[in-house]
Amino acid sequence: MKKSRILTGHRPTGPRHIGHLVGTLETWAQLQDSYECFFLVADLHVLTTNYHPEHLQDNILNMLADWLAAGIDPNRATIVLQSIIPEHAQLSLLLGMLTTVARLERVPTYKDQARELNLQPSSGLLTYPVLQAADILLYKAKIVPVGEDQLPHIELARELARRFNRTFGRIFPEPRAQLSNAPRLPGTDNRTMHTSYGNAIFLRDTPEETARKIMSMYTDPTRLRADDPGHVEATRSLPCWISSTPTRMNCPNSRRVTKQARSGTWRSNNYWLYRSTRTSSRCAPAAPSCTPSRKC
Repeated sequence: MKKSRILTGHRPTGPRHIGHLVGTLETWAQLQDSYECFFLVADLHVLTTNYHPEHLQDNILNMLADWLAAGIDPNRATIVLQSIIPEHAQLSLLLGMLTTVARLERVPTYKDQARELNLQPSSGLLTYPVLQAADILLYKAKIVPVGEDQLPHIELARELARRFNRTFGRIFPEPRAQLSNAPRLPGTDNRTMHTSYGNAIFLRDTPEETARKIMSMYTDPTRLRADDPGHVEATRSLPCWISSTPTRMNCPNSRRVTKQARSGTWRSNNYWLYRSTRTSSRCAPAAPSCTPSRKC
């Protein structure tokens, strides 16, 4: 029986962080035996926000090393370097003829990246989702494992597949998104974890570096006394980082942490998210206490 085809990938912006691990890499590793997997090193996409990537080659090697460490197996999947296959750019150009500027300006990630990175956005950044659609449709992938922020891009790819098929005959299948158990992981500042935002905990960070980043996260600033009710959704503290996505993090105590934080009975030394550079996230006891309204 022929396996369904998957295409997904990363921009080689540097080492991978735990958002990549729980958001995509763990899912990719599990899918390799069930699907025909293509994993894309999306180096052309890097140019949309940095046209002078002096460290691009090193970033590619570092990213691939992290992929292999996370369980991506070249014997069970195909790793593709985007820039050496001209059909990616060629199909992107053709799909761009079917896409209006107004439609691209409605893609939320365009404005978000321009604002967060303080960019004067280029036409390359505007047409980023078109190139991503070309990446997917070129391989006729039916499933695309992505994070939550990429869902608008997959919807555009589906639109372009339908438009192309109506114009030229049925050529491309409509891809569908597949979310991981943790489609969005907040960084140390409560924004989406992103290398460019400086809020990431990297897989290759030492235990000391990991501890320093975790300790810099804030507890609930409105919780002035230990028995004050907490506000889980707005906090930047690590326990609430776990409990804000209880089912996605697969952390058995996260619902209890959420309930205790909201009732004012939670203590920061009850639970702790420990991140080893080589193991999955888990809840563990015995962490240092944090003083409310200031850094740990």
